[in-house]
Amino acid sequence: MSNSERKQQNALDNQAQEYGDATFRAMEVLLKLLAAHVDPPEKVDNLLKRVEQCEKFLKHDFSDHLSPTSRIANHCMQHALGSDIRAEDQAQDPRPKARGYASACQHEHHKMCLECEEPRLLLAEIDTLITTAGLSDKERTLMRAECSHLGNKMEYYLAHLIRSKAEDGQRAKVIAEMNPGDCCVVGDFKMKFRPNPHAEAHSEFFAKTGWPWHGLMLMWMDNERQISYNYVNHISMVSKMTNA
Repeated sequence: MSNSERKQQNALDNQAQEYGDATFRAMEVLLKLLAAHVDPPEKVDNLLKRVEQCEKFLKHDFSDHLSPTSRIANHCMQHALGSDIRAEDQAQDPRPKARGYASACQHEHHKMCLECEEPRLLLAEIDTLITTAGLSDKERTLMRAECSHLGNKMEYYLAHLIRSKAEDGQRAKVIAEMNPGDCCVVGDFKMKFRPNPHAEAHSEFFAKTGWPWHGLMLMWMDNERQISYNYVNHISMVSKMTNA
């Protein structure tokens, strides 16, 4: 797949922008605010370098670490995707529940990958730095709350990357089963198109007025069994999203 075709696929991935790029930028801002309150300041410089390295790893190498099954816990996609039972529901009612489509691993996980665990380790160190920095109680409370919020966004980003890897496998399966003349369309909601107001977070667009904006990637096989790609935008004139 060429770079332009890969960019067309990435254009569907607005969640990587909101929960990936935006999270790392917020981590950098938080660390720069801490710099004036940390001694020695090299601690912040080292963490900033780790933020940059972590972002690059998740964007370019994390998916290569994942596999359908593995004894390394944070490499095992079956382990990551293997439960549809929420922890809070299990705490309220510990009785065994039906797992639905989820499947349990038939092996144990004896190892952890430090590279894949780095996002969580990094946020834990930032939180420790906030705890020990020369801040007022109010500043410390606000910064720790922000760090916790970024941790939640990071978990969502990691889950999104794992789901994307699983979906890529399904896309490859669909392509392998295509015949000349077949076409596959991948669609995703991008945002509401409202030219006047300032940009808002993805989650803030739902149920608001505006034109729903979807991105569609088309893949089709020609008579020589070559796959071609095209990407189009579809802006609906309907002002509100519905469940229909």
